[in-house]
Amino acid sequence: MILIDELEHRIKQLRKEMIHTATETGFNSINTICISQKLDQLIIIYQQYLLKTNNQNFS
Repeated sequence: MILIDELEHRIKQLRKEMIHTATETGFNSINTICISQKLDQLIIIYQQYLLKTNNQNFS
């Protein structure tokens, strides 16, 4: 599925970017926090998509 593949790819990218930013600017920097919040949003979308897909499979 393209959507789930794109989400997984973007989540992996953001994780790498967040780790890099955190090592460069610190874990509490505004840049790290912004990336972390974007990552959180994508993970929530990913989890909701999986939950919806699993519920459809059991219906």
